Amino acid sequence: ECTIGTPGWTTGGNCSICARARSVMPYSYEQMKIIPGYFDAFQESRRLYGEMESRGPYSFATAVYPLQSEVRGHPTSNWGAIQGTALIEAMRNTGLPWGWFWDERIDDAEEELQGPLIVPNAHCLTMDQMQAIERVVERGDGVLWIGNVARDAWSGSGGCPLPTKFEMGEFELVIDSDLPLFEGLTRPVMLSSRVGWSGPDGDVVSTVDGEPGLVLVEEGDRRDVWLAGIPMTAWAPKGLHGAMRHPTGGCELLKRLLMSVSYTHLTLPTSDLV
Repeated sequence: ECTIGTPGWTTGGNCSICARARSVMPYSYEQMKIIPGYFDAFQESRRLYGEMESRGPYSFATAVYPLQSEVRGHPTSNWGAIQGTALIEAMRNTGLPWGWFWDERIDDAEEELQGPLIVPNAHCLTMDQMQAIERVVERGDGVLWIGNVARDAWSGSGGCPLPTKFEMGEFELVIDSDLPLFEGLTRPVMLSSRVGWSGPDGDVVSTVDGEPGLVLVEEGDRRDVWLAGIPMTAWAPKGLHGAMRHPTGGCELLKRLLMSVSYTHLTLPTSDLV
């Protein structure tokens, strides 16, 4: 263990030593001095390392981190940080347990994927990775595609241009359906991004500026959902100061979509989705 904060230690120094430690406890020395029982709890956690490492944390959903798409498709911007933060904020507000999974590991560790699967703007995927995602879908876990998707397999090297135009901003998702999926969803659903694509073949149930924004696909046991962009947690309606942000219905919709693709049918009553 590396207890940063002990005499002679600083958070900015001795990183090479801490990098070899099994765990890092910032300022633990000071906390041991002022918090009764802290040291005993620290020692107990060390004893339980083996037990902790034998089990992974439970995740209801898994989001593919689109590193390949970030590096090969957006090489001159901080797109990955912005989009990653947007998804983290949206998922945090759903209240669902979830985790990241690197896109480059999909094809050799797919058995560790816990569905439903979220694939956010991951347009840069190899054929093996695309087939691995397809197997996840076929086993019935369901998948939520967001924004750009992989249409042609990436070779694994070189550039990977965007298949369609990508925009960031504030875009309203207009619900054009009376499915129970949308029952009680009264707040506006705002997206922080969108793409210039009409989505996969399926039922268009919501639009963005008149174009498909949410498409449901159900074929036998297969359940896919495509959403044009990442939902926003809050927004400032036109005419109001930018600091006066209002909650949106985006996170509730995101939660319902993820729960719906993990069920037998997309049209379950809302009471069964919450």
